[in-house]
Amino acid sequence: MSFKGDDIVKVRLFARFRDVLGEYVELENVETVKDLKSHLQALFSAKGLDDTAILIAINGSYVDDDYEIQPDDEVVAFPPVSGG
Repeated sequence: MSFKGDDIVKVRLFARFRDVLGEYVELENVETVKDLKSHLQALFSAKGLDDTAILIAINGSYVDDDYEIQPDDEVVAFPPVSGG
């Protein structure tokens, strides 16, 4: 069973995403990871973080944009890690 448009997806945020929006955000009208990234991008843009790359992990694994979010999925979002 996948999410319906009116279900709420709870997303745990890390790194600078958490600094800007807090530890969690709850979003509606999210069915796929692509939808999720679009919603998050809008929230980040409203806070001055434009063109932000977003990595999404579901249940501890990276997923593609076409992944359909399930009601019991653990969803986390974080920026790409850089450094050396």
